[in-house]
Amino acid sequence: MPKITARISDQSANWLSEMFATKTSGAELIIDAFPTICKRVLAGFRDRFSANELALMIDNFNGLILTPQMLGQHVLANVADGIALDHQDKKWQVNKEDFLDRLKALAPIEHACLEIWLRGFWESPTTGGYLKEPGSMEAWISQLTTDTLQLEG
Repeated sequence: MPKITARISDQSANWLSEMFATKTSGAELIIDAFPTICKRVLAGFRDRFSANELALMIDNFNGLILTPQMLGQHVLANVADGIALDHQDKKWQVNKEDFLDRLKALAPIEHACLEIWLRGFWESPTTGGYLKEPGSMEAWISQLTTDTLQLEG
């Protein structure tokens, strides 16, 4: 079994000590369980957002660094700013009111898993971001929708 060394906050260490016999056993359970939890949450996104809406979110996550303390709170703020400041709704042909309403309605765990998925596009060695690999955005988006990007030429 591979071994990793991770640094955690005092708050996380205290919580693990309160919840589990040892911090290590708690951390191992949570780290091993989280990919499955995230995959299950993301499976619930299937066709919930259009390809263009997902592309808008991916576009707005270029360069964003996620933080554990704020996980689940980045996507709505970033997307709203991208729409208000850079007119991303027009670029990606998205109905901003409907889209933002559906985004706001997500549960915190849904926001967190969506943010991890969005960052994954930019950090995954298989995609490296769409600027490096043509078609990688479409392939990444196909994980969550059967829809395809619809942009005017």
